[in-house]
Amino acid sequence: MKKKFDIDNPKLRENPFTVPDGYFLEVRNSVSERISSVNRESHTGVWSIAKPQLILVSSFVIIFFIVYGAFSLFSPSDNSPEVTILSSNSQYLDEGFLRTSFVDFFDFEGDTVISAEHKIDSVELITYISENIDIITLASLE
Repeated sequence: MKKKFDIDNPKLRENPFTVPDGYFLEVRNSVSERISSVNRESHTGVWSIAKPQLILVSSFVIIFFIVYGAFSLFSPSDNSPEVTILSSNSQYLDEGFLRTSFVDFFDFEGDTVISAEHKIDSVELITYISENIDIITLASLE
């Protein structure tokens, strides 16, 4: 069986640890000497101020070039031929290869591609809108 400790025993209540005489005074003096010697030796120069900022800027530049290189390497290249302007009476439009929209029928007065004889009748316009544009699109045009 375990022996029970007597809490009232004065020998158990005695502190076994002691501090040498004058220890805290010596520690205080040595810390203050170290602090004062560091203050005397430190000279804040331009390099000590600019070094952290230079490291930060260079790390941002390196990260930028890494991301730019990754995007330029892995993005699809645009090797498509130049886009040419097609007139309204082009064979592609006539054969139905290009999809037309309402914007294709809108004629500016200064437009030289479409002549003045190609006026759109109001009935034709209403028919086109009712057949090709839904109500949600018309409501969003307000």
